[in-house]
Formats: sequence, structure tokens, C-alpha cells
Amino acid sequence: MKDRYRGSYGVAVAPVYVVLLYSSMESISLEHLPAILLFGEVVEGASMVVTLYLGREEPYRGLGKIFRERLGLGDVIASVFISLAIYMIALYPITSWVAVYPFISSIASSMIISHIANRVPEYVSSDVLGFSGELCYLIFIASWVFL
Repeated sequence: MKDRYRGSYGVAVAPVYVVLLYSSMESISLEHLPAILLFGEVVEGASMVVTLYLGREEPYRGLGKIFRERLGLGDVIASVFISLAIYMIALYPITSWVAVYPFISSIASSMIISHIANRVPEYVSSDVLGFSGELCYLIFIASWVFL
């Protein structure tokens, strides 16, 4: 991003992110927390793939463009399906089918992020991907609070 103020926005939002993340983690039972944190990372990767696929290609030769050029619909479907399968197999004994709610909310948030990125900077860059991954991780962890 070429806006000199965006870094200051990140510094201002970082404490809010940390407070939301750790307060959500405090609300989850300790026996489930390690598995949820691990699978949050899995879902974060899948959500970044969705954001990249749904977003427009950036106009300059950055990492987002390089990743986008090599990404196809089959890759996205495989990423989401494999992530969901591993996630449900591992967490089904803990919470049954209710566990799909955090996964769906994270993927939906990545769709919203790509839609916003297509309107404001008009493309998805690697900065947007990083933001998407972190926000989807936070939404995934926070969603467990409501289960």
C-alpha cells in the first residue's frame, strides 16, 4: 500500500486486535483451546486463498499478483474442502456439527474483505491478504465464544 498513514492505522488497531484475541481465548475452555488455536491457523490459510481468488489482481508486480497468477478455482475448492475436512474430523468429537459455524464465519469474512478490497484499492495485494488472514483468525477464535 502506498498510503503513508496506513501504518499508523495498523499501530492504532493492533492493541484492539490483541485485546479481542486474548479475551476470546480466555472465554474458551482450556482443554479445547490448543486444538482451536491450531485449526485457526488452518482456516486462516484457507480464508486467504478465498480472498486472493475473489479479489482483483494488483496492477504492479507484487507478491499478491504472483500468487494470484498461479491460483485457479480448483486450487481454491481443494484448499477449502481439505481444510474443512481436516477441521471437522479433528473437532467433531469435541463439538459435533456446531463446529462448522466458526469455519463458515471465517470464510464469509474473507469474502467480504475481498469485496471491500475490490472497491477501495481496487485489487487484493499481499497487504490485504495479511489483513484478511489476521482478521479471519480473530473471527474464528471469537466465534468459538458463542458456541
